[in-house]
Amino acid sequence: VVIAWLRINGERAGLFKSDEGVVLVALTYTACFLVLIWLTARSVSKIDQKRRISEDALRESEERFKAMAEVSPVGMGVVGFIDGNFLYVNPSYEQYFGYDKDELLSKKAPEIFWDIKDRELIYKKLEEDNFVSNYEVKLKRKDGSSFWSMSSIRPIKFMNKPALLGTCIDITDHKRAEKELQRTKDYLENL
Repeated sequence: VVIAWLRINGERAGLFKSDEGVVLVALTYTACFLVLIWLTARSVSKIDQKRRISEDALRESEERFKAMAEVSPVGMGVVGFIDGNFLYVNPSYEQYFGYDKDELLSKKAPEIFWDIKDRELIYKKLEEDNFVSNYEVKLKRKDGSSFWSMSSIRPIKFMNKPALLGTCIDITDHKRAEKELQRTKDYLENL
């Protein structure tokens, strides 16, 4: 096909004086075309290989995160950045709140705050600093009771989407002891 096209167009333009010239040009064009195909295939193969390596690394990273989170005594929850829906919770998080995993995954993060003002303060701090570290906040359990939590929140990518990783540690006993210590201090000062 290439030779026929070159012969017809070459004769019209007066480019070739013999069929050997046509064949030589056709072979050159064909060789260049094959080299371009080979280079393209090689590039696509390398890109595909890099994509697979990246996907494997991401999958391994997520598996490592989940393995560590599952055995951690610290409650961990991942919340969708846009909708506030829980995407992941570890067993400690379930235990702190008294919900099973499926119940928590059907909730939105704002529902767990005892006081809406705390939620607003946390979101404001997130906007200002892009993270919240060791924030003492009162949270709500399934049975309606409350507990004090030392919470930290940081933006992350989870399943390739923007999310927030929140951690919590129950510090209710610490807060009670703090309150009792203050009462004792006040009592001693009055004496």
